[in-house]
Amino acid sequence: MSDQPRGTWDEIRHKLAQMTMKVIALMPVKNEDWILDYTLTCLKDFVDEIIALEDGSSDNTADILLKHRAEVINKTFVAFGSRRKELLRVGRERAGTHFVFLDADEVFTADLRKDFRGLLEKMKPGQKILLRWLAMWKSPLVFRDDESVWSNNFKDFIFCDDNVSDFDDIMAHEPRTPGDNKPSRIMKLETYGGVMHYQFVPWDHFQAKQQWARCMELVYNLGTARGIASKYRITENDPTARVSPIKASWVKGYNVPVGLENVKPGWHLDEVKRMEQQYGKLYFLQLNLWRHLYKFIGLIANRV
Repeated sequence: MSDQPRGTWDEIRHKLAQMTMKVIALMPVKNEDWILDYTLTCLKDFVDEIIALEDGSSDNTADILLKHRAEVINKTFVAFGSRRKELLRVGRERAGTHFVFLDADEVFTADLRKDFRGLLEKMKPGQKILLRWLAMWKSPLVFRDDESVWSNNFKDFIFCDDNVSDFDDIMAHEPRTPGDNKPSRIMKLETYGGVMHYQFVPWDHFQAKQQWARCMELVYNLGTARGIASKYRITENDPTARVSPIKASWVKGYNVPVGLENVKPGWHLDEVKRMEQQYGKLYFLQLNLWRHLYKFIGLIANRV
C-alpha cells in the first residue's frame, strides 16, 4: 500500500473540479433588451452555459435569450435574494462547478478572456474572485475615476461552488455571490480591467430605476422615507464627477452598441405610476422623488 498522503477531501474535490469544470453564468433579467444582446454576446466567450431567470419581461428580452440559447427560468420573485437562490439551485442541477454572477448590464473586460479559465482552475471550493467594478459614466467610452463610491470599487462576481453556501431570501441589496466574504475565501484580481457596468450610461434610464427602487423599498418597509432618500442620494447627478477613458484592451473584439446614452426610461416609470396610484402621492412625499427629477413627471404622464 502506498505511503503517499491521500490528500484531504477538499483537495480531491478541487482536482476533480479541474478535470470536470463547468462554468455557468447565472443572470436575473427583466426588460433588458436595451443592452442584453451585447452582454450575452460578450459573455459566451467566458462561460459554458447561461441560465437566466426571466421575471416577466414585456420587451424583446425573451427573444434575445432564445437567440443566445440561454436556459430560461420563467418565474417571478418579489425578493431579489430569492432570484439568486433559484438561479443557484438550477445551476447546481446543471452540474456547474463555477458560477458567474453578472447582471444584464455588466460585461467582463476583454483582457480577462485569455487567462479566465486558468484563473478559475486555481480556485478552491467556496472561493470567490473579486474584480474591479468599472462604472461606465454617461458614455460607454469613459468610466468614473475619482474618490467617489463609484470608483476603485471591487466586487465578487465569480464563485467556485462548495455545494453548501446559499443566498438568503433578502428583499433587496442581496449579496452578489453566496456565503460570506471572509479574506480566506477571496481572490482579488487587480491586474485586469474587471467588469464594465453600463447602468449609468443611459442616465435618464438609470435615474428612473433609482426612483422605482426608492418607492419599492418604502412599500416593503425596508426603511423610513427619509432614510431611503438619504441612502439613494449618491445616485443623483454629481457635477464634480471625474472620468477617464476606457482602455482599448477592455473592449478588444467587442461591438459596443451605439446610442446607449439615449436609451429612455421604461417599465420602472410604469411601476412608479402604479405604486403612486395605489398608495397616493403623499405616501412617497418624503422620498423627494421629483426634487432633481421633475422631468419624469411628464414622462410618467405620457405613459399612462
